[in-house]
Amino acid sequence: MSPSNFITLRLPIEETQRNLKLDVPNEFMLTSLQHHCTALLCQIQHFREVQAIYMIDIEDIITQVSQDAETEAEDILLFMQSRLNRADQMSTCTNNIAAIKGQLREAQCRDALVKLQNYPHTHAHFIKHRNVNICGQRANTRAKTLIDSFSSKIHRVVEKYQAAHSVLHVLHEAGPWEQELCLLKLTDICKPTTSTSGDINDVNNIISSDECRKLKKQSSGEVEITDEWGKARACAACWSEEVKLLQEEMHHTKQSLEWKTQWWEQCRELPSDISIDGLVREGIAAYADRQAAGNVLLEGADDESESPVELPDPDADPSSSAYEDDDYGLIDLEESMDDEGIDEDE
Repeated sequence: MSPSNFITLRLPIEETQRNLKLDVPNEFMLTSLQHHCTALLCQIQHFREVQAIYMIDIEDIITQVSQDAETEAEDILLFMQSRLNRADQMSTCTNNIAAIKGQLREAQCRDALVKLQNYPHTHAHFIKHRNVNICGQRANTRAKTLIDSFSSKIHRVVEKYQAAHSVLHVLHEAGPWEQELCLLKLTDICKPTTSTSGDINDVNNIISSDECRKLKKQSSGEVEITDEWGKARACAACWSEEVKLLQEEMHHTKQSLEWKTQWWEQCRELPSDISIDGLVREGIAAYADRQAAGNVLLEGADDESESPVELPDPDADPSSSAYEDDDYGLIDLEESMDDEGIDEDE
């Protein structure tokens, strides 16, 4: 058996011990619990045999620590490197087991964080589904059992992270890994909100510990400024498009009025083959002239309101000439106010 296999041999034993400590037995689970305890004792006995090969004189250290013969299987100490003092680690550990275990514990922490990304969202989804779609005592009981199972999973993952993190503190010296793998408590797990719904790219988003908050606040200001700039840029682009659409609509309206004016001018003169009284003919001509004149007035009003508007490019550099002109305009306005003796407060 290789040193890495020896290290991984302990992982299922630790997992079983944590589960047995967290499980609350009832009368229906006694037989199953006894079976798990017996299987766990067999695994620990096999682990002791392999441990004596890779950790020299570990049997003497185990015998020095008095443990009751009736100690529960989940409370039996495994006496790995993190449980030993520095002198015993140097004398008993061989084949660079401490470095291998440190890498494994770091991987355990990262795996626990990935699971903590998913479990709170699944837990919140089940609660919403139960509140909206489930009715009846039987269905609610089944839903509550499922929700409680996910709550238990979250607690176990937190216990796993805490155990791996405590071992890292013993095996590794202080370094950058402490900023990424922060100290985690059960109260630090945040429930999903509108800002953290869906996929989470940063695993530290689910941790609200003081260390992680400090790391997040370093870039929060830049993120807020970027969000506000993006919103302002989107509004500017929308307004620019609205102005272009309005100008296009005014152009089509002007073309329509010109065509309508020409059509009324053509209607004032009736064909010669139509026999009609002279007074009626004059009345038709006057009405057509009146309608044509009205369209001409509307067309003139459109010409007055249609002034050229220079739209700034949303992608333009703030240091461009367009922004410089605005600054100069503001300076001229302030100078004119000073010349006229106008107080800014007024």
